[in-house]
Amino acid sequence: MSMVHAMIVADGKVADEEISVISAEMIKFGIPLTDFKELFLKGRDMEPSIAVEIVSKMTYEQKKYVAAYLGNIMAVDNDIDGREIALWKLLSQLCNLPSMTVAEAIKYMRE
Repeated sequence: MSMVHAMIVADGKVADEEISVISAEMIKFGIPLTDFKELFLKGRDMEPSIAVEIVSKMTYEQKKYVAAYLGNIMAVDNDIDGREIALWKLLSQLCNLPSMTVAEAIKYMRE
């Protein structure tokens, strides 16, 4: 959630589509939407280095999901900002996430 928060604020605006995607993903994982605000705030307040450490220790498949999820959030509002791309690349490097294009991220999340 820390990286998700960083991604949705990277372009200086929070789009309704971004919140919808995050909410839908929470539901898929069985997390009640009543917990959304609390998780979002915890993510916002988490030290970025801790988030990087956690994601860096994930399996390849988990990292692939993180990369795709961040890419999908970045693209969902149909306005991919250069700051979002830069953040996605930085997080991918710091966490050793698999490389993918935005189109591949969207496809992965749809499947």
